Amino acid sequence: IPGELAISAHLPIRWARVGSVTFEDQTKDNFAVDLDIRGYIHDTATLKNNVKTLANLDLNNWDATDLGDLVIMLDWMRDYPQEKESLKNVELHAKLGLRCPTGLEKDENKAFSIAFGNDGAWSIPFGLGLDLDFKSHISLGAEAEFEIIFDDTKDMRMKTEAHQTSFLMLNKGRATMDHGFLWKFYLYLQGFHFYKGLSLKTAYEYIKKDSDSLSPKSDGFNSGVANTARWLDEFYSHHVIFSVNYDFFKEFKSFKPQLSFYYKLPVAGKGVIAPDTIGGQLAVSF
Repeated sequence: IPGELAISAHLPIRWARVGSVTFEDQTKDNFAVDLDIRGYIHDTATLKNNVKTLANLDLNNWDATDLGDLVIMLDWMRDYPQEKESLKNVELHAKLGLRCPTGLEKDENKAFSIAFGNDGAWSIPFGLGLDLDFKSHISLGAEAEFEIIFDDTKDMRMKTEAHQTSFLMLNKGRATMDHGFLWKFYLYLQGFHFYKGLSLKTAYEYIKKDSDSLSPKSDGFNSGVANTARWLDEFYSHHVIFSVNYDFFKEFKSFKPQLSFYYKLPVAGKGVIAPDTIGGQLAVSF
């Protein structure tokens, strides 16, 4: 096959926390039964105790440190040198992989538990990309990545009434999850090694996940009601990413350290928590 092939394996270790959880009673005094409801939820401690007793559902803070999903990826790339005055090289690349469900799954007995991956589902990520190298150390690139997530069947909490919140589902049953298609688009402009090993990059990222659907395996759940859960809806996000990277390749001979920092600015989104993010990494190549 013309070009270069590479295979890689990525197994992240993640930490996440949901804290400072409080509840506010918004029950209206319209009917006599509202007084009974207030008796169950009139303060946070009473609500947590009753939900735990009735449904074995924990409404307390949650945190975990565990593995994410293992991703094995096969990458292909090929350079096409150009003789034009401004354009120096065109690189095409493609990838195909397998995401294995090694990550922590959502704990159905903890309301604020978060899955560290695809929540037990296998998937196939794949993508295509194009990089253009111009003179004066300027690069421009685009990448489209997709992911097919396979159906999986397990016990999970489902809604039994359309007005239920996703954090107070008291009934649990077996169901098959039909996962939506995942889309990712990435566009960047980079000044590559314009001063020694220093590089600057500005990028735009768009991520979209199509809506999921549930197929309950028990007659005790109505499919139409179960699929009104908000966490099944599609979501998307738009981000602008600014990054700075320095390669110490010339300063070190036996090994090659790299240092980078980035700032991720949320622009728009639907159905997601999109905070401003600052991060970085230190990598060493031998």
